[in-house]
Amino acid sequence: RLTHWIGRLRTESGPRASEKARSMLVAALRLKGLDVSVFQFPHTKARAGKPRRRVLTPTELLEWQSAVDAAPLRWRVFFTLLSRLGLRPQELATSRRDDYDLKAGTLTIHAARRGKSDSPVTVALDAKCISLLKELWQAYPPFAGYAFPTLKKVGSPAYNYHEAFWAIASAAKLPD
Repeated sequence: RLTHWIGRLRTESGPRASEKARSMLVAALRLKGLDVSVFQFPHTKARAGKPRRRVLTPTELLEWQSAVDAAPLRWRVFFTLLSRLGLRPQELATSRRDDYDLKAGTLTIHAARRGKSDSPVTVALDAKCISLLKELWQAYPPFAGYAFPTLKKVGSPAYNYHEAFWAIASAAKLPD
């Protein structure tokens, strides 16, 4: 029913209103201690002429999570946050450490990094996200200000997440 409501809101009020409603719903569910990573929300309608993206089966999702848990620390944190926060990979890759407020449990995504002219967006961090970030930042001291700096090119954000994604997908034995 909730996903139907969000889909209807998108149709009647546009994508910005439905995304705001989705964010508020996710934050409310997290406050209640629920794992929102298992929910699927309708983001877009199927487009004519374009096939729908493939959705992982529950078994594949468990295999993916096991592979993420076995990945190196920085990628384990990156892909766990990606799935729990519902961000675009680019938004997370270019986030800076000062965008995170671990005491308040928030992450601010700045408009310039989102490629839009909108104001910044703040998302809630749950306890697992906060503990993973603390673990990551203990292991990797501050470097160039990025939350996920690349290890290949000095002073750059983690644009090489594609390589890690395919390595994890391969370890999970997911089809291409």
